[in-house]
Amino acid sequence: MIIMKRFLMTASCFLLAGVILAGGTDYGFTKGKAEITSFSTMVFNAEGILFVGDSKSGKIFAFDFEENEVSKSEEGFEMAKVEEKIAAFLGTDKDNVVIHDMAVNPVSQNIYLAVSRNNAKDIGFWKLPNDLGYANILLRISKDASISEVSLDNVSHSSIVLPNIKPSGPTPSTCRFGNVAMS
Repeated sequence: MIIMKRFLMTASCFLLAGVILAGGTDYGFTKGKAEITSFSTMVFNAEGILFVGDSKSGKIFAFDFEENEVSKSEEGFEMAKVEEKIAAFLGTDKDNVVIHDMAVNPVSQNIYLAVSRNNAKDIGFWKLPNDLGYANILLRISKDASISEVSLDNVSHSSIVLPNIKPSGPTPSTCRFGNVAMS
């Protein structure tokens, strides 16, 4: 169920990005606080608009971070021990940081990460990052390898509600141990 929901959210993000690209650049953005609850899947379009699937609320968001300066640099940077650097930035240790998704802005070449504070040791063959919890932190890694949290308090954004998608979260029917439902 969780994998199917993630697939549908990812497919919807790509579909929405394609529809918006085909229809021009009027995205219907408003400036203000984005009421996003989770960063489930992320993708940029060619113009640097970030599309985020929010599986917790059943919405897709589009963000314009106004990174309009085209980076022509082909020089990469090395960021060894990225989990440790993110953990230090968040004031915790690397075992308590989970990276859920990553997208690179094709215009600015900044890297965006959806992260959460969860026990990273719980990830395994049967558990993916979104099985542990929702990514609720959006980080930016700039070309100079600096890490910053992306504020969504006053950002150009737009959102749509996906029809027939129930917001996800633990429910008695999904939290089962044997024949006992946990509520």
